[in-house]
Amino acid sequence: MAAALDAIGDRWTLLIVRDLLAGPLGFNDLLRSLPGLGTGLLTARPREMAARGLIERTAPGGSRAAHRLTASGRELDGAMLALARWGTPRLADLGPRAVRRPLWLLQALAAAVRPPGDPDFALDVAVDVTGPPPGRERHPLLAHRGRLVARRGARPLPDAAIHTDADTLEALVTHRTTVAQAIADGRIRASGLANAAVCGILDPAAPGG
Repeated sequence: MAAALDAIGDRWTLLIVRDLLAGPLGFNDLLRSLPGLGTGLLTARPREMAARGLIERTAPGGSRAAHRLTASGRELDGAMLALARWGTPRLADLGPRAVRRPLWLLQALAAAVRPPGDPDFALDVAVDVTGPPPGRERHPLLAHRGRLVARRGARPLPDAAIHTDADTLEALVTHRTTVAQAIADGRIRASGLANAAVCGILDPAAPGG
């Protein structure tokens, strides 16, 4: 445990890992994504994480350089999943002024959901979320190896699409509503798969379940 904590360092390392689990990000993208993380710390922290073998820089197809997780960094996924499940009931403690980005809420929803355990089960749900600035975002939720994961950016030809808002996502994650209730109230619009199928997969497990 001590060696793991020495490698992680502090909360900013875990928050950078959380954002990179959804896909590579450049310096400016990370700066916009992480309120309170200044340019000096953001310059130093990825360098330290690279030295520890957690991230690396990449420039696919000649595009601008971005940070991505190494295989060692991706091994933190299980620990991040456990922390997300532990922290989700405490979202309300953050207060109304806390930043709640749609992708973070989707990651929390993915952590809370218990999809079918069959590793061959696959589902690709495009989620359009209307939220705080920068406004509307579209990200996929993917059933992958027996669990649900949130990724960054749109994917072609999803199995289903959901249109909602950040407040409804938070209500789902904190068990203040269900997908079926939100559809009935008009706060979620689903297409592509039968509503029942979407509900059965995307409703979070009950606390302690």
